[in-house]
Amino acid sequence: MNLLTQRLPGLPVGLLRMMFGLLWLQAALQKAPWVINAQGQRFGWLANWLWTETQHPTFGFSKAMLEHVVLPHFTFFGSLSFVVELALGVSLLVGLLTVLSGIGGALWQCNIALGSYAVPGEWGWLWPLLIAPHLVFAFSHAGRSVGVDLFLDHWLSKDPQGQTGLGRFLRYWVSGTSSGWAWTLGVETRHPGRTTAHAHGDDESEAHRTTRDGHIQERLCLIQDGPNLAKGEFLAK
Repeated sequence: MNLLTQRLPGLPVGLLRMMFGLLWLQAALQKAPWVINAQGQRFGWLANWLWTETQHPTFGFSKAMLEHVVLPHFTFFGSLSFVVELALGVSLLVGLLTVLSGIGGALWQCNIALGSYAVPGEWGWLWPLLIAPHLVFAFSHAGRSVGVDLFLDHWLSKDPQGQTGLGRFLRYWVSGTSSGWAWTLGVETRHPGRTTAHAHGDDESEAHRTTRDGHIQERLCLIQDGPNLAKGEFLAK
């Protein structure tokens, strides 16, 4: 893999990803545990907003959940909100494991939308516009553009650690390589589109695979050199 010539998601996608990272960081810091609102409550404006959602619930069950689960355990859910949004912000800003943060950010925005959709003054199109970019970041592997994922993928593809179970798992979530996906299924792919070895109980011995690969390489050489050999025999005659 050449770091200077490989195809990337593009600089604009990388910059947009960083902008959303800053957005998440700002949202997290506004609801930090040390931010006290006018009513003397921690986590900034979060408590007031949750109360507003109870007055204008999108669904009946969401009102019941807020009143009987979230608000009675506000410290836990406030801390959870702060940690999740802080992690999303750091991940998207530096481009680290952006597939996970892209999917996680989309799901977290869906969670916020369910509670806020019916609040007066909220623009309905706001939520699709906040959810869709996270899916773009995830499926384009946007961390490989102006992000740490590019260098992490390069290191894992060259270092023996990248061939371990954890390394393959990380490579899939960083670059979407087939080897990482095969690891999650419990198989190992040696050729595109064909599974040759199972993680549990390999029926072929290493010597047999080596011999088979050698035969394949020999046939490829014969196919490539065939026209040259035929030309040489013709000239000899």
